[in-house]
Amino acid sequence: MNYQLTDTQQKAVEHIADSELRPIEHIVSMLFIEGIRFGYGNTDYQPYFGECNETVIFENKLQDEIAQQVLTQRAPKS
Repeated sequence: MNYQLTDTQQKAVEHIADSELRPIEHIVSMLFIEGIRFGYGNTDYQPYFGECNETVIFENKLQDEIAQQVLTQRAPKS
């Protein structure tokens, strides 16, 4: 399932992307990674139901996706 941002969320992401000079996709990924770190990287946090130990795996995969996007955009055009 893919999710959609609200109008306010979209405007905020666009503003951040403009100020950071980054594509919107990078900003969304970065915000998502930070959300995972904030919510699940804190050792004091206890999920309502079960554990979410896979967050490190997701975080690493998201960082790899951002790196791949950056490399693809910087690659010389033939």
